[in-house]
Amino acid sequence: MARWKESSFNQSVKTAALITKPAFWLRALRSFASYLLACLAAASLTFLAVSTISPPGIVLPMTHEQLLFVAYLLALTTAFIAVVSAIPAIAAVFIVRSARWPRGWCDALAGGLIGLVASLIFLQGLNLDQYHLLGLISGIAGAIAGLVYWLANARPRPPYRAAR
Repeated sequence: MARWKESSFNQSVKTAALITKPAFWLRALRSFASYLLACLAAASLTFLAVSTISPPGIVLPMTHEQLLFVAYLLALTTAFIAVVSAIPAIAAVFIVRSARWPRGWCDALAGGLIGLVASLIFLQGLNLDQYHLLGLISGIAGAIAGLVYWLANARPRPPYRAAR
């Protein structure tokens, strides 16, 4: 009895089903983009929270120029957060991965601690009425940024491989 030979299409489908590890530069690019997305999330949350605790006043609709100014401030805040938290975030990710701690919770905890410590360092000399509230906001924004990083970059993949 003759055996049926698989066509090249079936072989390529089986080969494509194997999970392969992407190139190093692609993983580095994905990590960097995830980090910038997390910094944007932290900046947006901080910007939103600080604008809501500011003193109440007359709320008027924003003009186009004012909206562009807010976007410019958001971009500057994102860049500031990215520069300030770069080295602590790299160290935190390295520690979490090398210790094989569960990702997600540890990323959120590391982000929250980075946000809290950074706010305490930078707001230390200022005489603000809401000093502790701003530290809490920065900690929460850092924790959410850690979760955003985890979801965008390192969320768990299926532990199985496709059958060969």
